[in-house]
Amino acid sequence: MIRRVFALVLALAGPAAAQTPDVPVDGAGVDAAAGAMGRVIVDVAELRAGPGKAYVSRGRVYQGDEVEILKGADIGGWMEVLAAGGARGWLQRDAVKITPGAKSTRTSRVDEQFTYDDKGRRIGPDGRPIGSGEGARRTETPEDFDLDSFEDGAAVVTPGESTPWGLSVRLGAGATLIRRGFNTNAPADSLLRTLESKPLGYGFDLEVGYRPIDYLAVRALFRDARFTETKLQTPTYNGGQPFGLAVDAQQAELDLVGRFPILDGWVGAYAGGRFWRQGYRQVQPTPLFLTTTWLGLGAGGALGWAFGPVDVAGRGGIVLPFDVSQTPQSSGEADPFGFGASAEVAWSFLPQLAVVGHWHYSTLTTDFTGPATHVDATLDREGPAYSQGQSVDSLHGGGLGVRWTP
Repeated sequence: MIRRVFALVLALAGPAAAQTPDVPVDGAGVDAAAGAMGRVIVDVAELRAGPGKAYVSRGRVYQGDEVEILKGADIGGWMEVLAAGGARGWLQRDAVKITPGAKSTRTSRVDEQFTYDDKGRRIGPDGRPIGSGEGARRTETPEDFDLDSFEDGAAVVTPGESTPWGLSVRLGAGATLIRRGFNTNAPADSLLRTLESKPLGYGFDLEVGYRPIDYLAVRALFRDARFTETKLQTPTYNGGQPFGLAVDAQQAELDLVGRFPILDGWVGAYAGGRFWRQGYRQVQPTPLFLTTTWLGLGAGGALGWAFGPVDVAGRGGIVLPFDVSQTPQSSGEADPFGFGASAEVAWSFLPQLAVVGHWHYSTLTTDFTGPATHVDATLDREGPAYSQGQSVDSLHGGGLGVRWTP
């Protein structure tokens, strides 16, 4: 009797057990056998050449795109898929929702609006790659470059990456501390013995970047700080009362920049020309500070990192002026040397626009030797006022701006 009851239970349970699917229908990240279909559930995902983020990108898929599973998710949570347009690569299983038994439509609403190139990039009617964040950032990572196309220089453009000939324009405003310390071996009672000025100026900076080919870019920067004055007080001027001395400063840079992608960022080097002018209003009978202009070269290193829509970049190096001019007089033969550094954080809130916070610091130390025509007229003496001097000039500031990538 017990055997008959047990056999009856097995007979009733058998059909139900046979109808249980091998792969769950709902939920992302489930294992799937080859031939199953899935749908992308994240905004955008890279198709890797292998089962890991370290592999180069073979293209990308977007939310709602269908993919065909070629190999199940049995290698560290990765599965090989075939996407629309023929792009083939590896996706993390969490990026795909498996739909067992579904057949490929291949003519989805998305595919009817867009086409795909041989790298799996979505192409708009104008022939340019488009999609989630296309053109929003200008960083390069190893997965952005297709090693198979290295010889012809073709790069796979990732979300936010511009075309190789991309242009960017940044306009910012902020504050800059304009400092000069001036020391000489002039007589102890001379106004030119020791001087210091460090007013806070306000101005703007304009930066333009242009990349004609992969890994190489041209960068131009102009910075202007003014709308300020330094307060001085000496027995000789203004009846011994404090007076204001207008101060302004300008910098210009033109660099050739080389960049090489590494992980989620890049490293590189730059070299180019430098212009720096620090101007002071003249006073009589003795000009206290001389307006000085430096022309020279700059070189150094740079790096950047991408955190989604946020980019962080920094640079630093040396400055070697080869020409120094002063007006209305001269402090003697000049021997200058300096360095500079800058950093920025950019948030791409639209594909072509980003808010940028920027910081900069630069300094030049100029040693003067030989007779100076910079004479203290308040002293009853003849001849040079000093034979040795040193000027330490620096600009230190920052601000906010907007970067546009047309």
